[in-house]
Amino acid sequence: MRPLMPMAFLLACHPSDGLTIVGPTDADTDTVTQPPPPPPPPPTPTTDGTTDTDPDTDTYSPTDTDTDDPTGTDTDTITPPPTEPSDEPIPDIIVDCEGGADYESIQAAINNSVSGDLIHVMPCIYRERLDLDAKTVEIVGVGGSAVTIIDAEQAGTVIDIEFGEGLGMRIAGFTVTGGLDDVEGAGMEVNQSVIEMEDVVFTGNEGFNIIHAFGGMIDLHNVHIVGNDISGGDGSGIYAKGGGLSVSDSVIDCDNGLNGLWHHNSLVMSDTTITCLEGYALHDYHGEDQIRRCKLIGGLAGIYAYDTEPTDEEPDTPSERLWVYNTVAVGAIGIDMRWMDATIINSIAVGETSAISFLDGNPSLIENTLAMGAACGLTVVGTSVTTNYNATWDNDAPGCGAALDAVVNTDPMFVNYPDDLHLMAGSPLIDAGEPGAAAGDADGTPNDIGIYGGKLPYED
Repeated sequence: MRPLMPMAFLLACHPSDGLTIVGPTDADTDTVTQPPPPPPPPPTPTTDGTTDTDPDTDTYSPTDTDTDDPTGTDTDTITPPPTEPSDEPIPDIIVDCEGGADYESIQAAINNSVSGDLIHVMPCIYRERLDLDAKTVEIVGVGGSAVTIIDAEQAGTVIDIEFGEGLGMRIAGFTVTGGLDDVEGAGMEVNQSVIEMEDVVFTGNEGFNIIHAFGGMIDLHNVHIVGNDISGGDGSGIYAKGGGLSVSDSVIDCDNGLNGLWHHNSLVMSDTTITCLEGYALHDYHGEDQIRRCKLIGGLAGIYAYDTEPTDEEPDTPSERLWVYNTVAVGAIGIDMRWMDATIINSIAVGETSAISFLDGNPSLIENTLAMGAACGLTVVGTSVTTNYNATWDNDAPGCGAALDAVVNTDPMFVNYPDDLHLMAGSPLIDAGEPGAAAGDADGTPNDIGIYGGKLPYED
């Protein structure tokens, strides 16, 4: 009988089955070619909004560091979305008296800086004096004035800025203490330089002045000069001669001196309280001032402003002027002007001999203002004053030498004088000032007489 064909050979007759037999009798070494695998599924979104390129179910983690594996058992390497850049400037130099920074003293940082550098100072007590040495740098106590302290330990002026340091020089976030100088400035000395200060407290210093400045430009914001010992009997919290001075949101106490702020330059001051119970809160010699929303409390005068008296040898023509808005001035004479003139609007002047006094000078203007508590509400000698929509209260005479145009001469009805000068409901000063949209209050009603009236009222 003829032998039967092997089953393997019969299968080879049907190539459509996808199997190929290499040899009719070889049952051990057959090579089988499988069909190609199916294509991978489309990419799957991950939890962070990126795309997983593997046909697996990996969970996204921003710390993944591996690469893709076709077996589908890996975790993907995915770059997380970029973070928003920080608005905080990066310091060029960091100071920490406890170590671990670029320097342990602020002066060392200044010595090794270049103009334009930003120096960050960590909270600590730095027992040293500073000399800016003509460097225009920004020095910031990153923890603020309560915890970042510069203590000169009675070795002299705490901060010297005397070599023409320029625009961009800034000091912020420090308490300045331990200064001693009987001639110029115990806390800070500025000479023909530019300085901006913010969140700085001068306290525990002893000298003729706490800040002494000659020339240059000084900008003080949120600066407190309190708890010092101003020696010599006629020193000042701030003494500024020449140049320009800007003061805002600050507190100044003359602490046994004669002047809270003495200046012979251009002054712009707002939202500031000055107290000098034995002298002058603001003492202006031959300068020009713009004062807004301030409380100026002095034993002799809240504001004392004068030019030199003209003589035959020196026929000076007074030209300096003060602009006073929404301000309280208290003293033996609330506002004392001599050979100068002023515009006084929406203010309160409280005096003993006179609430407001003018001696010579050019014509002046008083509007929407209360004069109270004095022998004379307004005293005028040798000049003229225009008065509109004002009030008087508790004066022996409303005017001496000139009439104060008073539309109200009764109790102003303060909420709690002298601490709270808001007007109670029903006060005669409400809507009693200058009418009209241009002169009225911010709410569109007629002007309230006093510091809370007008377009830019006093802010508590």
